[in-house]
Parts: sequence; C-alpha cells; structure tokens
Amino acid sequence: MLLVVFQHIHSICLHTSTPISLFTITFRMPLFFFISGFIAYNISQITSFGQFKSLVAKKTRIQALPTIVFGLLFTFMGINSVPGDLRDWRKAHLGTPDNLDLVVDFFTSSWKHGYWFTWVLLGLFIIYFVVTYALHRLPRRWTHLTLIGLAVGLFIYSPINSWPCLSSTHTLAGFLSIKHIAHYLIFFVFGNIVACHRPKVLRWLNQQHLSALVILLFLGIYIALQFNHHLWLPKGPLCKWVVIIANFVQQCCGILTMVLLFSKNEQVFSQQTTMGRTLQFIGRRTLDIYLIHYFFLSNMGVLGTYLKSNILSTTLSATLLAAVVVMLSLAVSAILRLSPFLAHYLFGVKYKSTNQ
Repeated sequence: MLLVVFQHIHSICLHTSTPISLFTITFRMPLFFFISGFIAYNISQITSFGQFKSLVAKKTRIQALPTIVFGLLFTFMGINSVPGDLRDWRKAHLGTPDNLDLVVDFFTSSWKHGYWFTWVLLGLFIIYFVVTYALHRLPRRWTHLTLIGLAVGLFIYSPINSWPCLSSTHTLAGFLSIKHIAHYLIFFVFGNIVACHRPKVLRWLNQQHLSALVILLFLGIYIALQFNHHLWLPKGPLCKWVVIIANFVQQCCGILTMVLLFSKNEQVFSQQTTMGRTLQFIGRRTLDIYLIHYFFLSNMGVLGTYLKSNILSTTLSATLLAAVVVMLSLAVSAILRLSPFLAHYLFGVKYKSTNQ
C-alpha cells in the first residue's frame, strides 16, 4: 500500500514521475494481486454450496460495500477538485456532468473513479471460489490447471482487445471491470500456486544461480524496455507481443524478488522489530488506507508547484507526503473503527453486537 500511495502522490499531486516511481509501478499492482491470491490459498477447499454461498456473501460485503460508499463519497466530494490524472480524465470523458452522470459513470466505468482495485479483487475471489467449489471433488492440481488456463486465456486476449466488450467502457463489462480482471487474474493465480508450493518455491529461490537470474531479469528487462527498447525491439505486430511478454516476465521476476527479499529478511520484518510491527500494521490496514487516501490527495495538488525541482527532491517529497497521507488515513480509520457497526460494514471487522 505504501507503493500505491507513493505513486499516487507522483501522478495526482506532483504531476510528474521519477525513475523510482516508474520502476515501482511496473510490479506494485501485480504484487498486490499476487499477495491476494497467496492469502486466498487459506481457502483451498470449498466442499458445500452453503460454504460457497457464505464465502461469496462475506467477500461481497467486505469488498463491494466499502467501494461503493467511499467511491460515491469521493465522486461527489473529491473528484471535482482533484488535480492531475483524475481531473484530466474527468474533463475528457464527462465534461461538466450533473450528479446523476457522475453516479452512472462510477458504476459503469471500469476504473470506478480510482476505486477499481477492491472491485476487481472481489471478481477475482468469486472466480476462485467458483472454480474451487466446482472442482472440489477432484485433486487440487485440477483447480490450479483450470485457473491457469482461464488466466492465460484472458491475459492473452485483454491487451489486444480481441473481445469488443473488454475495450468498452460504459457497459456491463465496465461495471464488472472485466478488462482489469482479465489482466490481473494471472497474478492472483500465480500467488495461489506459490502458496500451495511455498517450501519448494523458497528452495528454488534460495539457489544461488536461480536467484541471480530472477533479479537480473527483473532489473535488466526494466532497463531495456525503459531506455533501450528502440535498439533491439523488432518492428511490426511482433513488437507488441515482445513488449507484453517482456513486461510479464519482468513483473513475475519482480514479485519473486520481493518474495526473496522478505524470506531472506524474515527476522527484520517480524513482530520482534519496530519496522516489522509497523509494516504489518499497515498491511492489516491496507483496505482502510486505500479507501481513505484519495480524499487527502485531492487537496495536495498545489504542492506540486514547489516540490518537483529535481529527481532527489521530488522522490524525498513524495516519500514524505506518502507517509503523511498514510498516517492521516490511519487516523481517520481509527476514528471510524471506534464504532463496531462502521468497522464491520466499512472495513470488514467482525461485528460483535453489545445488545443482550
């Protein structure tokens, strides 16, 4: 979540980018969906329709309700004043819409005024629940093979818009954010498979030559695509597929590099250290920060005029602002969580009624 806020500070507040922000953007969202798929493996068996229905209902409440509440609040309170990318998108697509237009656009656009992540995550979990339940009588490998086939198929079709519905904005596909689901399902499945074979994956990554290869591919492909692609990429339609495959390999290697980083420094990120406790707390509040942080970004655009003089000052300013936004978001979250009712319906906390 820190990387998400860091990138949003660059794009929405400072209206610029740096080599660091461009680098982190290549793998941060795939990493998020990888982690989600990794966690989803905790539900590796769904053996009854009642269990399936309960899981879908619970996920829908946790993901959809907060997205709608905060998304519509931001639509009316924040998006009209937000600077940068969101403002430009709004002007280009909506002009000066009335309130009904804004509501319709929120529900029918695939990006949900910035709140697409939780919406897409709900879709990925539902796909996972459906496949897991449908194949629960078969060995686990059939579930993974089915998910891999579906993910690869969608991943191949999404970038070339072979399905017209994927490129259409204000349709049922836009409401379901199918375009994002098609792109990110493969990373969700990747995380689920790694969770299933975690000891084996860690053994592979700890091999000296393989870890070196993963890290070099992660950094090397990024450098090649960002700075030297005109020297070696072929011309014509093949070029697009070379870029797509190279990006995918770089993103997967970035994810595995992060897995290696945390596994090698497990003690540093544990509850025994201040850094570990802080990062774990932020991780547990990821949903809260994501839902709330947009409201603070909408009033920080003026800072961009003063804080983007060079790469170093821009990076330091973005890091400081990201920390401030995260702390403010956590403060608002703490206030809202004082009410068990709001904590339950806005952030998915288990609700314990005080009524006897």
